[in-house]
Amino acid sequence: MRLLEFNRDAGGANPRRVSATATIPSASANRKGARTVGKVHKPGRHRFPIEGNNVLKPARHSPVDLEALQTRIHALEQRIQHQTGRIGRRAAIADLDTLQQRMQRLEQSLNKELWAAHQREHTLLELLSKPPLKAALGKRIRRLWQSDIPVVRGWLQRAAHDWWLDSQPGWWPRFAAAWQESLDQARR
Repeated sequence: MRLLEFNRDAGGANPRRVSATATIPSASANRKGARTVGKVHKPGRHRFPIEGNNVLKPARHSPVDLEALQTRIHALEQRIQHQTGRIGRRAAIADLDTLQQRMQRLEQSLNKELWAAHQREHTLLELLSKPPLKAALGKRIRRLWQSDIPVVRGWLQRAAHDWWLDSQPGWWPRFAAAWQESLDQARR
């Protein structure tokens, strides 16, 4: 978030206005370099030079100087007190309202910048508190080898034993005895 830049000549409390209007060349300037009527523009014939087409990089904003913001807020507070404290000449209510709105905007921008700085600090501290990848992988492998694999092996052994017991039918011994008896009868 970009804060207002202030003039130093008026106590640091007047914001500079940045003009966003672009200058438009006049019609006479366009006619000087105009082509003759007989030439027809053919698409695909015009080539643009590469050297002159520099892609603009996004502007990096300088960090916010909190002390300067505090001094600006203090200067505005003093100006408000000075305007309201004058007995001989009363300040206009509109001037006081604009000063109050400026104060509120400055406080809001200061609060937003402080909140963003707090969030960045919290994120960095979280990143720094995490162990490096090599240490985390080593810890996970040790836990897998020492606790997870023995637990899974014990569960598989119990499940296999239970399956073995459940899959053995109760009639098997009687069936084997009957089979043996029929073999004995056949041999006699």
